[in-house]
Amino acid sequence: MSSSKPESPGGNKVQGIGGAAVDLRDPWQSWQELSGSKPSSPQGDGSESCWYLLGYADTRRTLQDHELASSQKDPYGKTSEDFGLIPGELDPPLHRSYRSILNPFFSPSRIAKRESNIRNFCVELIEGFRESGSCDFMEQFAFLYPTAIFLEIFGLDVARCEEFVELTHRFARPRSDTERQEVEASIDAALHELFRQRRIAPKDDLASELLRAEIDGEPIPERELLSMGRLLFIAGLDTVAATLGWSFLHLATRPKDRIALVDNPELIDSAVEEFLRYYSVITVSRTLTADTTINECPMRAGDTLVVPFAPANRDTTEYDRGDEFVIDRYPNRHVGFGLGPHRCLGSHLARTELRIALEEWCSRIPEFSLAETDSIPGISGLDPLLGKGLSVPMLDTLPLAWAKS
Repeated sequence: MSSSKPESPGGNKVQGIGGAAVDLRDPWQSWQELSGSKPSSPQGDGSESCWYLLGYADTRRTLQDHELASSQKDPYGKTSEDFGLIPGELDPPLHRSYRSILNPFFSPSRIAKRESNIRNFCVELIEGFRESGSCDFMEQFAFLYPTAIFLEIFGLDVARCEEFVELTHRFARPRSDTERQEVEASIDAALHELFRQRRIAPKDDLASELLRAEIDGEPIPERELLSMGRLLFIAGLDTVAATLGWSFLHLATRPKDRIALVDNPELIDSAVEEFLRYYSVITVSRTLTADTTINECPMRAGDTLVVPFAPANRDTTEYDRGDEFVIDRYPNRHVGFGLGPHRCLGSHLARTELRIALEEWCSRIPEFSLAETDSIPGISGLDPLLGKGLSVPMLDTLPLAWAKS
């Protein structure tokens, strides 16, 4: 196995989870240092009713035990009370009723049928800037690529892609509670109008399918339709864009791994899995339904469990050389998509998007690097590492450069 291990940039440290010093320029090294630790309250003194789970075993137990760790709406998620997210905020057995409606649209066979469209859009984006010799990867590719694919699947107008990218940014990183509420209202308005149109003229898209679906023999009420649409809108856009950003930053700064993928395209599938493990961007929360003890830490019913996947996926007690990026790692049973009944609905789509992006980019732009080698791209969405929320760690920009055609 070939591997690579990052060097920490050092400096710029602040207080994070449990009082630990975390480096805002290298969140992954900070997660690595926390990985495998016992559960910690945000400030590390155990005085709060919120616990961060930082090891693989604790994460696995929590995600698989919905009776002990409930997914029902938790104020730690910071969305408005009326902005529900179905089925993400439901527990079994009710969760299964809604999940079973969505599963067929994101099955491997259904995603395989969309692969040609996904690839065509990926190529279109790359060819739009390839001859220029440079791009801002985040702005010109990572944000647009998964967003346009989702819009097409759901039935929203792909021509509004940049508008929805902006909504996603403002939802994930609002400047105020008022802005968050404004974005929630904009998302609801777009979904409401789409459902209105599809009631009049159904099409072959997910919105039309939701209108045809039934729960216990009854059509899904409008309020629940909006809730399902919100979850799909929010969950699949930031996460794929973030993973793309970290993956391509890795390749731009680790030429050995970039060359390995260019020379050996058969490694791309395993590289996708390792990117998902090594740069796990998702954090979820659960609410305890009973008093319990997790890894020798007593907790009470009603306490919040915050579960960042990053430290679990770097836990060296579970993964051999878990602190290293191993491009051909096998097996790779990471929890980048979660575990249990709430495992990521869009995992097959995300894998396909990541694989196609790597295939097409490496074949068309095989040699690339950071355009500004003496600077580190800005990062936002570090709330989980600071003990403050569930946001997705995201590169704000990623300037890449290569030889002009």
